[in-house]
Amino acid sequence: MGSPLNTLRASYLAWMKAMWSASPTQSSNIYPSKN
Repeated sequence: MGSPLNTLRASYLAWMKAMWSASPTQSSNIYPSKN
């Protein structure tokens, strides 16, 4: 099993990805160059 830090990081990245998918406007605010 991976270290707790790697598990936490994976969970955080998955959460952030879900948030970006649910809020496209916030994504473009975080990355204005993406527009």
